[in-house]
Amino acid sequence: GGAMGGATAAAGVLAVALRGGRPPRPGAEASLPPARVQWKGGDLALALVRERDGQVTEGAERFAPGDRWKVLLTCPPSAAAPDPWADVLVLQGGEAFRPLGPARRVRCGNRLPLEGAFALDGDVTAGVCVVLADREPLAGAPLPRRDQSLPSGRSACVRLAPADGPPARR
Repeated sequence: GGAMGGATAAAGVLAVALRGGRPPRPGAEASLPPARVQWKGGDLALALVRERDGQVTEGAERFAPGDRWKVLLTCPPSAAAPDPWADVLVLQGGEAFRPLGPARRVRCGNRLPLEGAFALDGDVTAGVCVVLADREPLAGAPLPRRDQSLPSGRSACVRLAPADGPPARR
């Protein structure tokens, strides 16, 4: 686990039961945000690092049981909000989850690892997104509904397909 960083080991892995025992709704994959959304010329970016059987891969596009995922965030420093709040969301099967817990304040820069790691399960494509906010979100702020879009220009997403399924659409 040294390649994933000490924060991952300390935080442990939060396994997220993404389907909750219910089958995904038809068309749920279509409601996922675009595969990659960038902010102001590409300044906001999200990269995922996958650890599978001790092997670390950046840019992986498929998930399998037992994979651990780490989020790397790139965002520009801003005079208006030098330390924005980052909320990590997983959208899968028409539902949304916060696999790393509540939004946390981040100091913007290049490829910053967010504390914690997570796992995915299920057999439908998942969207992993980060949303930036200038103010702390209210405690227990609702997750986006299936028909809601993420804030334009303040979010970045990556799609991950299940290892045994078709590739994630771009």
